[in-house]
Amino acid sequence: MRTRAPGLAATMILGSLAAAAPAAAAGAPPMQPYQAYSVGSSPESVVVADVNADARPDVVLSTSFYFDVENDFKLFVFLQQPDGTLAPPTRHATDGAYGDQMALAAGDLNGDLVADVALATSAGVNIFPGGPAGLGSRSLLSVDTARQVVAADVNLDQRDDLVVATGEGVSLFFGGPSWSPPVPVTSVVQQEIEVGDVTGDGLPDIVGFTGATVHVFRNQPTVGFVADGDYPAVVDYWPNGEGLAVGDLTGDGREDVALSIGGNRPGSLMNVFEQTADGRLAPPLAYPAYDIPEPVDLADMNGDGTLDIVTLHGGWNRAGVYPQVAGDLAGETLYEIPYASHYGPKGLDVGDVNGDRRPDIVLADYNSGLIVLRNGGSTPPPPPPPPPPDTTPPETTISEGPSGTVSSATVTFSFSADEAQSTFACALDGQAYQPCASPTTYSELADGSHTFRVRATDPAGNTDPTPATRTFTTERPSDLIVDLSATPDPVKTKGRLTYRLIVANRGPGANTAVSVSQSRPSGTSGASVTSGAGSCTTSGVPVVVSCTIGSMAVGATATVDVSVKVDAKKGAVLTSTAQVTGARTDPVPANNSDSVSTGVR
Repeated sequence: MRTRAPGLAATMILGSLAAAAPAAAAGAPPMQPYQAYSVGSSPESVVVADVNADARPDVVLSTSFYFDVENDFKLFVFLQQPDGTLAPPTRHATDGAYGDQMALAAGDLNGDLVADVALATSAGVNIFPGGPAGLGSRSLLSVDTARQVVAADVNLDQRDDLVVATGEGVSLFFGGPSWSPPVPVTSVVQQEIEVGDVTGDGLPDIVGFTGATVHVFRNQPTVGFVADGDYPAVVDYWPNGEGLAVGDLTGDGREDVALSIGGNRPGSLMNVFEQTADGRLAPPLAYPAYDIPEPVDLADMNGDGTLDIVTLHGGWNRAGVYPQVAGDLAGETLYEIPYASHYGPKGLDVGDVNGDRRPDIVLADYNSGLIVLRNGGSTPPPPPPPPPPDTTPPETTISEGPSGTVSSATVTFSFSADEAQSTFACALDGQAYQPCASPTTYSELADGSHTFRVRATDPAGNTDPTPATRTFTTERPSDLIVDLSATPDPVKTKGRLTYRLIVANRGPGANTAVSVSQSRPSGTSGASVTSGAGSCTTSGVPVVVSCTIGSMAVGATATVDVSVKVDAKKGAVLTSTAQVTGARTDPVPANNSDSVSTGVR
């Protein structure tokens, strides 16, 4: 593993001690002195999101227990005002209880394009819908011992899903407001979870850590999330990670992983796991950190278009920023904050909470309440206008699959769309469309004609109005067998000889137009036929008995008895042959005929 030398990432101090500190690291933003907002109880988690749809990000803070019935286990919502200030908070009850992390997340959880808030409690996940007036009444998604929650669209269906870390591992709930049953991700309890594409396949993965090891759970749509790598961090004397974040920290367009390592200097470190071109995480670069770095977040703090690392130092009155410079991290710059011995893993967030288009640092401080460090850097240019909406539907193509007549009852189709990250829905024989992925397999199909349809939906929600279609016929082969026997053997001259023909269908498919024939041997006369299935005729010289059986299901049998008079003299041998035919392909033609020889005495 590679470790940065301490001289490459020198620690800086700003805030009230700025006069005595060395110059800030290159690219570090100037931050205004912190501002504290008391909430009475003990803050645990904070999230920045526009919960009242006015295009101004607001601040939501959760509290735990501090002998304050009015303010314990509450949600406080600070709406940003037009002048950039935060309004006095509104307070919301929760299902929180003693010992809960009260971790927050924000996302569009009901499809109305307004940010909602999720809160992890031991009773489950509280969901507070956003709206013009702020947050509405809570609902409860039942989850045992929820500790943390992340809102992210993990299946790329344009709806945010919930990834929940619990006391029993990690579970995933797809698309609200009618949430899917829990989908297990891992039974290993994670200290913190994040979501991001750390395997380079365009699909969001789930990242967690235990101890000082980062764990990646790869997103595989047809399988679920599978463990895809364990990556140990560089540590000194302190063996544990404290905070986790996912984002591009090397400027190559690939999402990397940051993990803080606690302890005091020189054991305090910031690890960066760079994503490689093959979708793995490289051995980490370890950067020196000020004492006890805990939660980690990523944001473009200086407006240069790249993500920087933001962290909080428990017990050391400092927030820190590592600016990203030319694909590397400059030394950490420190900013004064009030004292708190510890910060929760979701006790830090970054967002523009005063309307100047610069990201500010907000944190949950159990002593002082909500702490805001406003960014004092230059105002970035206004964002470019959004691109015009995508209204063009994708084109769906079937690349592989059966056509014409096939002999197997199991078929597989492969398909694609001309727009990346499209999702698919499939239908067979006029049934309702169901979500599917390429390749898709159908089995145990009945014999007959079938029609397969597939349509793509692009990330903008446009669905192909002309689904790709493939029509085919399933015709399984049919193994017909005939067994011919004769009694008595030997037979007396001038006596009667009876032939029994037994026809059977061994499958795997049914058969049609089944017929059986038997040649009457010379030296016999006067054929009398008894058929247990179908009709029989006799014709020709020598005489041939022909019976039409018709359709035969798998396992069906048919019996025909033919009685003849024996004219041959003593010592003769009478030989007869039976033959069965059908309309379907027969995989074992060798058993389509049978012969029997009978002596005359």
